Amino acid sequence: MTIRTKNSAGVIEYVVTLTDTQTLTNKTLTTPVISGAVTLAAPIVTSPDITHLQATVDYGTGHADATLSAAAIKASTIICTGTVDTAGAGLIAPAVAGRRYVVVNQSAQTITIKKTGGTGVGIATGKAAIVEYVGSDYVRITADA
Repeated sequence: MTIRTKNSAGVIEYVVTLTDTQTLTNKTLTTPVISGAVTLAAPIVTSPDITHLQATVDYGTGHADATLSAAAIKASTIICTGTVDTAGAGLIAPAVAGRRYVVVNQSAQTITIKKTGGTGVGIATGKAAIVEYVGSDYVRITADA
């Protein structure tokens, strides 16, 4: 049997190997043998595969505000599509401090990302920008690109 102990930082320090030998005629148990200290290095991640989720919001031909779905809220990139009429359209996102999105506007008009009842920030047609919820509404982190 092998027993490992960890220090306060969670690093394995000691490995104890118990060797028990039982002789049926004597019914004796030998003394456990303790090996020296062992320190293991932290694992190294050499090629992380990080994928950011994307969600698409299709406005079709309308301009009504669209509220992000539960799945789209978890995405880091929101792609807006459709032939939104001249009034533009709103994208309602959660009012959560620090929530950040890359908004890619592939629709025909400006898309304004905002909280419910907010004024938000507009992303021009054919452009993309990083936005974040700060204070009371979404603000632009980058210029339209």
